[in-house]
Amino acid sequence: MLLFIIISCGINEPDSIKGCTDYLACNYSVDANFDDGSCAFEYDCIGNCGGSSYRDQCGFCDADPGNDCQDSCEAIWAALKPENENFLVSIGDYYEHELTQEIYYGHDIDAIQHIINNNPHSLHIGMDTNNDNKVSVLEYGIQEWLNTRLISLDLDYDENVIMPTTCNSRINILPEYIGKLSDLHELSFNGNELMFLPDSICELENLQELLIENN
Repeated sequence: MLLFIIISCGINEPDSIKGCTDYLACNYSVDANFDDGSCAFEYDCIGNCGGSSYRDQCGFCDADPGNDCQDSCEAIWAALKPENENFLVSIGDYYEHELTQEIYYGHDIDAIQHIINNNPHSLHIGMDTNNDNKVSVLEYGIQEWLNTRLISLDLDYDENVIMPTTCNSRINILPEYIGKLSDLHELSFNGNELMFLPDSICELENLQELLIENN
């Protein structure tokens, strides 16, 4: 008699772990073995993967359409002007920042402020690097400083990036005071609407590069 012994063995299958299995997605999960359709490939304006925050016409970022900016261009520019005079305290020929204790040469700070004063419409939310909804003199453009002196100032205008796109924030006046930037090496105003260059631009003896395309 043949004796057949049938032994049933239970096979342990791996647990199903749901998540995003596409390694190109920003929320890719290395542990997931079952794609649940949650893959996202873009970050929102505050850096959340697949988030719903967006920039309104003023450039402010959140996910609440109920507080979208409805202000006129003039109101937007006025709101970006700092109320505390940039936290800079005058000390002889220099300014000291009240919060960081960094020292800046006075004429350099004043020259930037003169550009702002002559072009109050040039403030835009993209300059607000510390996210306080204000644009201080030290946030105006891309600046490079060395040993208290401003050596590079980039105020290029990109109409596809600067918010709101319905407002014209291009610079159109360069004040004579710009000639005080005696240590400046690079100066760029591409994409603006400069009507003329001041005579004092010739006083910038250390200037190595001046970019003024598409003005």
